[in-house]
Amino acid sequence: MVVTDCGGCTASDQMVVINNGNVDANAGADKLLCKGGSVLLSATPVVGATYEWRSEVNNQVISTNQSVTVSPIVTTSYILKVTRNGCEDTDDVIVTVNDPPVASAGADVTINCTTTSATLTATGGGTYKWNTGTTTAAITVSPATTSTYTVTVTAANGCTATDEVVVTVNKTPPTANAGADVTVNCTTPSASLTASGGGTYKWNTNATTAAITVTPMVTTTYTVTVTAANGCTASDEVVVTANKTPPTANAGPDKIICTGQSANLIASGGGTYKWSTNATTASITVSPTVATTYTVTVTAANGCTAL
Repeated sequence: MVVTDCGGCTASDQMVVINNGNVDANAGADKLLCKGGSVLLSATPVVGATYEWRSEVNNQVISTNQSVTVSPIVTTSYILKVTRNGCEDTDDVIVTVNDPPVASAGADVTINCTTTSATLTATGGGTYKWNTGTTTAAITVSPATTSTYTVTVTAANGCTATDEVVVTVNKTPPTANAGADVTVNCTTPSASLTASGGGTYKWNTNATTAAITVTPMVTTTYTVTVTAANGCTASDEVVVTANKTPPTANAGPDKIICTGQSANLIASGGGTYKWSTNATTASITVSPTVATTYTVTVTAANGCTAL
């Protein structure tokens, strides 16, 4: 710099002006965030600069790093200040917070042998993606064992939420029991059969009560189907042995005696014996005065009789 006074005299001096260069702060593009998530904010790097991030919520410094991770619960503006050699610049970035959808996979459900499948209907979308790979709101499932199904719901704003539903499988069959095998005979000609394990009952006689009475003439197998409350069935059988074979009664050969003589009659085939004379021994002695027919009733151990 040169200074000239009114008399024409001059003097000079000089100074140096240093250009420290411009500082441009760039906080990056505005961000979209789903509530509950986090987002990384990064400043464009400036050599030799320092950084300061503030939130508009309280204007407090939240970071002095080039990048900062934030988790706002409402839409928030963040201010970046970049300083170098005494020069500074600011920029801001808006983080818009979107609400996630309210995902619902529906109420838990139980399937059984009567209702073998379940229709699950999700709500809250948007779009849907089940862990089965299905992308419809409603799916029909028929699991063999108790299973958990998860649906991911995506809202129009791109935010997601998940929910799950448990499908309980109640397909345990009942323990059908038709009772112990039994024998009927001529003394006890009928048997009462009592099933357990139900539920409801259906015999192969078409009876639908737990207990039935049968009087078979030959050995017979009876089957009962038991249905539990869950609709599942099981079967069991019981054998009724019919021991109704009559004995082979034999009163012996006919006899010829003279008047005044006696005859010994010997029966076989029992068991027990009952003669028409009321005698109850196998052997009887008779002394008829005229030709007489003697009858013996033979009873076997099974109660069956023959003459």
